Amino acid sequence: LIFIEVIVTKDEILMQTLLAKHRARRARSAQGAGAGHAEADDDLDAISPTKRREIAHLVLQYKRRYVSLQEDGSEDDLSYIKLIDYGQQVVTNRMH
Repeated sequence: LIFIEVIVTKDEILMQTLLAKHRARRARSAQGAGAGHAEADDDLDAISPTKRREIAHLVLQYKRRYVSLQEDGSEDDLSYIKLIDYGQQVVTNRMH
């Protein structure tokens, strides 16, 4: 068993990820409604300032509760990979 944790520290990467998720949801909704093509937003400007503030608030709340692998020492015996900012840094533990 290998745990994989993705940690995003850069706001730009987070917003790009959320935009991709938004596009995928819209595409699924359009397919479910019988439409042949989902119109996707092209850039981060598609996310309104209000929605950005909501996202920032949710991320802050999540950060307050989240405990990363290994930071408390309880996972020393587990095999895991941490991908920080989608590969900018990779941390492994007990990968044999």
